Amino acid sequence: MSLAARLWPAGDAVGSTVLLPNVGTFRIIGVVPNLQYEEFGEDSESARLQLHLPYARAGWRNMAILVRTSGDPAAMTIAVREELARIDPAQAPFDIMTMVDRRAFTTWPQRVLGNSFAAFGLIAFVLALCGVYGVIAYSVVCQTREIGVRIALGARPTAVLQRVVGQALKMAGIGAVIGLAAAVLFARALEGILYGVSINNPTPYAAVVALIIAAAALASFLPARRAASVDPTEALRAD
Repeated sequence: MSLAARLWPAGDAVGSTVLLPNVGTFRIIGVVPNLQYEEFGEDSESARLQLHLPYARAGWRNMAILVRTSGDPAAMTIAVREELARIDPAQAPFDIMTMVDRRAFTTWPQRVLGNSFAAFGLIAFVLALCGVYGVIAYSVVCQTREIGVRIALGARPTAVLQRVVGQALKMAGIGAVIGLAAAVLFARALEGILYGVSINNPTPYAAVVALIIAAAALASFLPARRAASVDPTEALRAD
């Protein structure tokens, strides 16, 4: 399809002829979608310029046959061998496997690296959440004396609680915006080694920001609520 669009941008490629050096002249009888022959992440623009020739005119020493079935592909191995032997007993098929197994065989480096990065990323994310929780919780505990003074002067505990949680969420929001900008820049740097993943998908970014905001809210709400519920004189004695 890419080759047809490049050579015949304004018309239909079907019925046209192409001349291939040392091969001959061929008439185009159809246009098929682009196929991927390279490994994941290795496909290029030139690799998508494909021309499929009749095997009788330009055959290879070996070839691959794809078999589509509605049942279990692994159960078709014996039937495929028998059918090929019936067509041509001189042929010796080898390396027969399902497309799932073939895909798993050719993508194991990407899967190993992907799983490793996912595990490290999850550990880093959990540590980040624990760090956000600890820092904000400690900062709120340090405001215990201030909370006691406000309550002693007549402030309602709920208003004090809202103020403390609001301050924590503001700090978390600023940090989330900075981290989000850094994440977008870092994702663009990794775009070249990603396959089938869009760095413009907002769902992962929104999920991470939501979890960080939730951790900050929880980290500020629990100690602030505990400090607002104690007697003001006890809060004023706190170090």
